[in-house]
Amino acid sequence: MYTLQIEDKDAWLLKGLVEKYLLDLRREIARTEKREWRKDLEKEEALMVNLLEQLPK
Repeated sequence: MYTLQIEDKDAWLLKGLVEKYLLDLRREIARTEKREWRKDLEKEEALMVNLLEQLPK
């Protein structure tokens, strides 16, 4: 496990980027017809949600 130390302003920026990526990813999941691809995207979504939960509120 890695520990990343970043300043508050950088954490705020990273949080915004992850939130935007999640919105785009969720749209992509909704449009994906192939079950295999959707499963891969859903795994990625779970990783992004986990990352987002670890960032400061």
